[in-house]
Amino acid sequence: MIVLVDCGRIQSGNNGLGQVAMQYAAACMRNSTNDVSLRFLTHPAFDDFADCAADIGATRVQAKFSMKNKIIRLLNKDVFVYAYESQEHHVRHALHRQHLAIPAADKKPFVLTSHDMHFMSETANHAKRSLRKIKKSIARADCVVFISQYSRDVTMQHVNLDGKETHVVYNGVNKPQNPQKPTWFADNMRPFLLSVAQLERHKNYHIMPPVMSHLPDLNLILAGNKKKQSEALLSEAIARENMGNRVFIPGSVSESEKAWLMQHCDGFVFPSLKEGFGMPVVEALHFGKPVFCFANTALPEVGGEFAFYWQNEEPKEMADLIRDNISSDESVVAARQQWAAGFSWDKNAAAYFDIYRRLTNYFSGAGDMSQ
Repeated sequence: MIVLVDCGRIQSGNNGLGQVAMQYAAACMRNSTNDVSLRFLTHPAFDDFADCAADIGATRVQAKFSMKNKIIRLLNKDVFVYAYESQEHHVRHALHRQHLAIPAADKKPFVLTSHDMHFMSETANHAKRSLRKIKKSIARADCVVFISQYSRDVTMQHVNLDGKETHVVYNGVNKPQNPQKPTWFADNMRPFLLSVAQLERHKNYHIMPPVMSHLPDLNLILAGNKKKQSEALLSEAIARENMGNRVFIPGSVSESEKAWLMQHCDGFVFPSLKEGFGMPVVEALHFGKPVFCFANTALPEVGGEFAFYWQNEEPKEMADLIRDNISSDESVVAARQQWAAGFSWDKNAAAYFDIYRRLTNYFSGAGDMSQ
């Protein structure tokens, strides 16, 4: 069975969806079986995926192609190749809703993974267009997979799943490796709280400077790609609270720099209001760090009893929860790490392999999707 995995329009591994594509590919390589062969369609500019191929010992071969067709990358057990989108396959799997167009002639079983419905809070026109697209994708899908129960529940509020086969398959989350101290980090930034994510509006970071005013012995590092609108809102809050010497916004960090920051921070804060999963929360728990976030969206699913949850945005109450739980004994640290280890990419890949097999058996008349 050949499965064509569509990574869509992702062009970088420096974001959640990019990491999902690369980590899933690596897990598929580790867990390859005789009956399942996977090939990955990627955007031509997704160079991080090519680097991932080299890291996991795959080679890459370029085939001839027509300029009329967009070049795509495919992964199978031994070789990365470039080929046409019409490459033979038995199942098509889109890793997220922004997938490539499915040729009308492709009638093979289709698996769609849905991450979130965040677009519903965007402008009315944008939300309407995005909702129309995901409804079309779900209508075409033979099986819809959600990355959290929360994601499934929210989708069902806006889209009629019409009795389709659905599953919840949690993302895997690897512990960031090879810690390397950022060149910009200064010792006077210690002790510090950390957050690592794109600085988007829904990450809600502008509420943190008032919280820090109640934590005079701690600094705050907010690392991630800067977005103009949210950065302006955050900068205003920093200036208003006179936190310019205690709240630091270094921009994007590498995986090794993220590992060092998580290893040395005193706690991890994640005030996001819209999360279909919450990968940074699990990454911090991999290091046994106390994690503070809101009890909304999918965060209680990924943080479990091992994260601390703010009940509202009152700065002093948020600060009190941090202050009261910033220290941890070794047994608590070990329990957090064990919880985080449960979010495995190998488990994720195995769950999808089972879905591929059930779909293939069902469409061949050899079984049903409930088996």
